[in-house]
Amino acid sequence: MADCYSNPLKYVKDVGKVIVTEVIWPPVKLLINYWWCFDGNVQGLRDEIGCLERERRNMEGNIEEARLRAESATTEVANWSNEGTQKLAEATRILQGCDDLKRWNIIPRYSVGKSAKETAEGIAKLRKEGNSIRIADPAPPASMVSVSHAPTPEFQSRKRIEEDIMESLKDGNVHMIAIWGLGGVGKTTMVRRMEDRVRKEKLFDEVVTVVVSQQIDELKIQKQIAEILRLDLSEETLDGRAHKLRARLMDSKKKLIIFDDVWKSFKPEAIGVPYGGCKIILTSRLKNVCGKMEANKVIEIQVLDKKEAWTLFREKSGDCVDDLYLRPIAAEVAAECKCLPIALVTVGIALKDGSIQTWKDALSQLRGANPTNFPEVVKDVYMPLKLSYDFLENESEKSLFLLCCLFPEDYNIRIEDLALLSFVLRMFEGIYKIENGRNRTSNILERLRSRSLLMTGSDENEVKMHDVVRDVAIFIGSKEKQGFLNVSSMDLSSKDSSRNCNWMSVDISIANAKLPVGLDFPNLRLLMILNSNYSEFPERFDVSDICFKGMKELTVLYFSHQNFQSLPSSLEFLKKLRKLHLENCEVKDISIVGVLASLEILCVWRCHEIEELPVNVGELKFLRLLELRNCLELRRIVAGVITSLVGLEELKIVDCFNKWEAKGNVSEERNASLSELESLGNLTCLEIDIFDPNLVAQEILLSKQLRR
Repeated sequence: MADCYSNPLKYVKDVGKVIVTEVIWPPVKLLINYWWCFDGNVQGLRDEIGCLERERRNMEGNIEEARLRAESATTEVANWSNEGTQKLAEATRILQGCDDLKRWNIIPRYSVGKSAKETAEGIAKLRKEGNSIRIADPAPPASMVSVSHAPTPEFQSRKRIEEDIMESLKDGNVHMIAIWGLGGVGKTTMVRRMEDRVRKEKLFDEVVTVVVSQQIDELKIQKQIAEILRLDLSEETLDGRAHKLRARLMDSKKKLIIFDDVWKSFKPEAIGVPYGGCKIILTSRLKNVCGKMEANKVIEIQVLDKKEAWTLFREKSGDCVDDLYLRPIAAEVAAECKCLPIALVTVGIALKDGSIQTWKDALSQLRGANPTNFPEVVKDVYMPLKLSYDFLENESEKSLFLLCCLFPEDYNIRIEDLALLSFVLRMFEGIYKIENGRNRTSNILERLRSRSLLMTGSDENEVKMHDVVRDVAIFIGSKEKQGFLNVSSMDLSSKDSSRNCNWMSVDISIANAKLPVGLDFPNLRLLMILNSNYSEFPERFDVSDICFKGMKELTVLYFSHQNFQSLPSSLEFLKKLRKLHLENCEVKDISIVGVLASLEILCVWRCHEIEELPVNVGELKFLRLLELRNCLELRRIVAGVITSLVGLEELKIVDCFNKWEAKGNVSEERNASLSELESLGNLTCLEIDIFDPNLVAQEILLSKQLRR
């Protein structure tokens, strides 16, 4: 302190030096540094933005792959993505004003450079964190996943039933609840609402819904339950599978099992559903089934009251019914639907936005189209539904609709089946290619779905018919000029009009079904012989007994789940046959197909006894589609057979034959080679399995028309 008085000038200089070097210079230096490094910091930020965007795209690709596996993205991924979005927005904001800054703008360049560097460091840290986060969690069992059902109107009559069911579900003394009522009255809709509600209120940990249908197939029911619970049932016996299923259902979680559309009584315990171990809801049209199932609580669902029926009808038909002149007629049309929900929905959609003349014509049909020789159900259920059929725009739509009812009840009908059947039956004018036929079929099916005449099946490649709508379609078909009818429960030995039918479907699992043996069907164009009881082959049926001599107009022959060693020799009389379909058939010899000179489509699916594709298949000069799928024992396709099929548009050999020969093999015992595909100049679709990488490397000149 003495020095400051003795040499004040030196003291001031020392203090000034300290202030400059320790107080002023550090921030100035930092300012100059950010100013001088501005360009580098900004470029570094741009580089980090590019890296982050690439990693986000990769992350999104991984998330999409997980979604396709039915897995769900984790919260960590969502948080990382949100933070990335914020970082990119912040970086974009920083970069927006960079180009306008001049070098002498020291303070702004300092501020922007500092922000760019800090943001780039934040992005780099975020990218590093992204490398270690878990992308997705495995999908939970379907029983634990909430299913999004279409919303339905709230009706007081239904609300009372809902509350009654909820009280019973909470009652420890009630183990099984039965809901019964007329077909189409809303039983399935009710259990869907209950499923949504119990999931929302977390009343049960797991909910399983199974469609039972007319034929009780216990193995099939077990399989459906196991799939929903994600349980592997590898046991072969019913009891063994039941024991494993019972153990799964008796764990600590609370479960609700819904058996929808039960026609015959069965014992849930026999398939592994413990009585008292979990709650059960069943729906049925038949009250006595509910009693035989020993339900503690039996609830009847009746049709809607008139006010509710009008509300539902107005919702489906639109605001046009509020028109002053149309309202009275619309009210009468709604009244003719007899308050049956399925009729109200279907007719309402069919008449939506129609003119007053259309509504008057509809009312006339509903009142006068009832045959006097049919029971009450025809008048109250069939006639309103038939109206939707009558309002289809053309014969193609009507024919395709009727075609669907040839398949068994509650059957998931493959759209591919409908496309091929409609093509060979020449349903569509101006369609000469199979692919074009597929497009037309999909278009019409979409319109049928939009009119509530069809529903989406188990996936987007299938459709399904409500059982009441199917019954109506069968009724319609038996009265149309086309003369088709489903004969699952008819005796074909009788001398009735069924002998003049055009389309016929026989389900051999039905107790009193008869095969068309030794009879003439001069107009028959389509014959389907099915077995909806997939677990067994009825011994009383022998397809080889059928004599096709009296079916000379037959265009389509469709076998599903049949047991016969060889195809009937009488197939040689089918000179007009265009499609032969064999699915899940225990047949070994199909060599007779070589005489079917008009054959255009040959489909062989899951026929595990077939070891060789007959050589005479190569004589089918009009063959457009050859499909061999999942025929596990098929090991031989003689060389030259495929080369001969010059008119082939589609070739599908999948999950079976894979012993393609190399180019240049000239041995007499050789199989077909890939080089044979070069002769198929009309090929538009190719689907084959190749396991030899050397064959893949061969240069094959395929058809220029190939699309798939």
